[in-house]
Amino acid sequence: MGLGKLDLKPGKELYCASKNDRKGMANLELKTKSLRSLKLKGLYKFGLFSAIQIVVQILGLATNVIIARKISVSDFGTYSMVITIVGIISTFGFTWTSSVLSFYGSKEVAVSGTMRKTIQSRNIVLLFSATVIGLAFLFLSSVINRYIGMNCTLLIFIWVVIKAINEYLTYYFIAREKKIISSTVGLIARVSTVLLLLMLHVNLVSLLWICILCEMLVVVTVVFVDRSDFTPSPFDKDYFKEIMTFALWQLLGSSAIYVVNFGDNLVIRHFMSSHDVGIYNAAYKIFSGIYIMANVVSSFYVATISRHFHQNDKKSLKDIYFKYRIMLIAAVICVHLLTIALSGPILTMLYPSEYSASIPVFQVLLIASICRYWTVFEMLFFNINKMFRIQQTLNIVCAILNIALDIALVPRMGIMGAAVGTTVSIVCTAIVSSIICEPKLLKYLKS
Repeated sequence: MGLGKLDLKPGKELYCASKNDRKGMANLELKTKSLRSLKLKGLYKFGLFSAIQIVVQILGLATNVIIARKISVSDFGTYSMVITIVGIISTFGFTWTSSVLSFYGSKEVAVSGTMRKTIQSRNIVLLFSATVIGLAFLFLSSVINRYIGMNCTLLIFIWVVIKAINEYLTYYFIAREKKIISSTVGLIARVSTVLLLLMLHVNLVSLLWICILCEMLVVVTVVFVDRSDFTPSPFDKDYFKEIMTFALWQLLGSSAIYVVNFGDNLVIRHFMSSHDVGIYNAAYKIFSGIYIMANVVSSFYVATISRHFHQNDKKSLKDIYFKYRIMLIAAVICVHLLTIALSGPILTMLYPSEYSASIPVFQVLLIASICRYWTVFEMLFFNINKMFRIQQTLNIVCAILNIALDIALVPRMGIMGAAVGTTVSIVCTAIVSSIICEPKLLKYLKS
């Protein structure tokens, strides 16, 4: 029996070892398949999300082209000034607090499964800022009407309220990683606007009403909101203070971004006319559609990158920053160079002959657009790692340089001066951003 035991024991061990090996190989194969499935699923979601966002931007460009064809150049300039005023009120009323949801909300969801504290803190800040801006708007309404050249403050007020709801839902769904739902928020409004503009004869007032009513349709997405996120939470003073600090820096940055996006209009309107504003904005609206497409990357990756940093998943971060980012920027450069070469035929096809002066403006602005697709990843790095002061300081410097160049160049070069000022300020800021961010990112990934 002793010999039998000695003979059987090695065989049994060999059998157990081979069985364990087979199990290990099976588990490894299962994990590999699971990882591939997750990557394919992620690529599919990114592709679908990007496709929807591209459609949204194309519809936005189509909206501006249709508007430019339906109203006079001067009225298009007035419409652009209304958008500018709506942008001012939105920026100082609520936009500066929106990123609190995407950055802090996504972190809270990763930790506790809800974003109750984030939403409660953001709502307190939002109530205060909206009250202050609302009162300021009430007292300055007559001044705004005179500046624009038409009585439209009621329409502006309604539009701003609808935009606030729209933006709240968009950033909420981004924080919840419901990216496809967030992208449909803009899609609903764009499709409706284009259809109505194509079917109806419009003047400036009816145009504004169409824009407002179509944006109201996004309220239907509220059915996808998780109600538990909006239930009361014990007030956390330290958390509120942290969010308030972040939001105040975002206010400075949002103000700077507003200046970059709309400051050109104000300077051109001051030195020139609404007609010139219309010509400039024909090019700028197409440029901004391409430029803002970089936010597709930001919106898609913000919650994912935030989670990877929270979990210290350096491998996934390396893939995003040194594989997908490089591939993306290479494709972006090729598309931009092709667009610059074909800008003449593109704008001639889209706009009436009165807008021919927009072509060189568009070509110059496209150089700035390339930079945005690179710096959007650096912006995420700064904000997620609580280096938002650096990001907002860069935005402020960009805005100051932009306005200074506009004031210096517009009287001498006309609307081309505004295009040069915007491009130079964005390119310079992108260079400084890379000098600061890239060494910090490499140091983190190597640590």
